[in-house]
Amino acid sequence: MKTFKNVIVVGQGYVGLPLSVNAAKAGYKVYGFDISNEKIEQLKKGNSDSPEIKKNDLLQLQKKGKIEFTSTIPNLHVQAIIVIAVPTPLDSNR
Repeated sequence: MKTFKNVIVVGQGYVGLPLSVNAAKAGYKVYGFDISNEKIEQLKKGNSDSPEIKKNDLLQLQKKGKIEFTSTIPNLHVQAIIVIAVPTPLDSNR
């Protein structure tokens, strides 16, 4: 059985960010990806729109190298779990 040590979470919104933080706390190396450069820069500073995510947690996980926020999908040469947590657009028929 293969053991994965890296996680890429695509989308750092209300689902993706808590998932990223909890995966990092569980011991994975997490790459939190989002297309918004502004959001990535705020996360790097420890700022989040999510009330359950503490600034100190974001800063400490980054300092320990457990989480990295990026607007470029990393080209990993090792196996990774990839989770996509982005909004699904709905039309008038839902």
